[in-house]
Amino acid sequence: MNARTRQRLRFQSLLVCWVVSCLGAAMGRAAETDELPLIQIEARFFHATEAQVRMAFQSRNALQTLARLRADLFSNSSFVATSGERAKVEAVREMRYPTQFDPAKDKSDRLVPTAFETRNVGVILEIEAAAEADNNINLSVTSKVVRFMGFIDYGRRHAGKAVKESHDPAQDGKKGMKDWGVYQPVFNTQQVTTSVTMNSSDTILACELPPGAVSREIAPDGLRTLVFITARILPPKSAANPQPIPP
Repeated sequence: MNARTRQRLRFQSLLVCWVVSCLGAAMGRAAETDELPLIQIEARFFHATEAQVRMAFQSRNALQTLARLRADLFSNSSFVATSGERAKVEAVREMRYPTQFDPAKDKSDRLVPTAFETRNVGVILEIEAAAEADNNINLSVTSKVVRFMGFIDYGRRHAGKAVKESHDPAQDGKKGMKDWGVYQPVFNTQQVTTSVTMNSSDTILACELPPGAVSREIAPDGLRTLVFITARILPPKSAANPQPIPP
């Protein structure tokens, strides 16, 4: 396997960041947009020790307690969506891997990749908030964690042999691989959906990400990763310039 092929098998060296995009249950209905309430949503991601989490859950305001204990607020994404519109918050790496192979032109046993696909590996949150009567919000949060587990070699010489993921993502796709292999990635997906009816401006613990869901550079070992969601219905006059949601 030459350097170019190995490079294509690696995780692309992209900086992991949280990206917000609208998926759009209400998209494409421009005529209705002005009639639907707008909802401000804030997603806060904390790293905390076991002791910090225990004290936070024993208090009346977990966010204030985590801030007082100096838990690591490593991401804070705030956006405005139309009532009933879905939005996606994600922290992912792009993994590009081969899906088709042709025999090498040198008449050896090697197979050369000729087609590739890309899959996002990391954390994806889908959030939908719908305004209801009496200043209530129906909130649905789906958290999906996609992990790369390693490669399986389907080549003739090593059919079904696993190649494990290395600790360094830059080395994934290299360790244990041979020139004659036909390597296909193995992914593990975990998905949880939380639905709740809440008062406007309330905060919920949406989910706890499993260990290893986010890269080690962002989520050090031994810390728990908690995701809090705050949602509030915006008054019509303030919808154009929403204010930050207090802790």
